Formats: sequence, C-alpha cells, structure tokens
Amino acid sequence: MRWSLWIERQALGVAKGIFKWFSAMTGYGLISPDDRGRNLFVRSTDEPSASGLEALEKGDKVTYEEHQGRNGMRAKNVSKEQHRYSWRDDSLERHEGKEARQAYYEQLDEG
Repeated sequence: MRWSLWIERQALGVAKGIFKWFSAMTGYGLISPDDRGRNLFVRSTDEPSASGLEALEKGDKVTYEEHQGRNGMRAKNVSKEQHRYSWRDDSLERHEGKEARQAYYEQLDEG
C-alpha cells in the first residue's frame, strides 16, 4: 500500500472498495479494497443491519471502516458508496465527446 494512501485512509477512517460477495447462509462476505491490498472479510454480526449487506450486489462500490479482528482485518459499517453526478461520466456513458460538443455549439451559432 502506498504510504500517502495509508495516511489518507487513517485520517478519514473510511476506506473504499468493491463488494465481491456475501452469503446470507453463513453471514460472511468479502470486500476487495481499492488500494489493491488484501481482501477483507465482513460479517453480518458486525453490522447494525444485516439486511444492508444482503441488499448489496457483486461489483457495488462500498465504503467501510477497517477493524482488527481475531484472525485479521475486517470491514465494519459497510455501505454502498453514494454516486455523485459528473457531466464527464455522463458524456462517456453516452459515448459523447468532443465531436458531440462541437455539433451542439454549431447548432447554437446557427440558431
């Protein structure tokens, strides 16, 4: 893990990662940290609401707090990351770019 990233995570107390899986039968799941560190286990008994973990799907971006467990690091207070609107991301999703902007401005100039 990069030193600056570790300091940032410690200061904020919140880390980000990708939710890999969760088994309601066993109550265990796995999160892959964004910093490419070791995967973290998450337990339904560590969460105030186990239904929140069951609602998450594979590949969801999540935020969590790291805590030392008996057998290694665990994730607690797991929640789905709130998505902020970004014009750039919206344009990329619609495959718009420089050409679409130029066409838009040309229409404005003509009108």
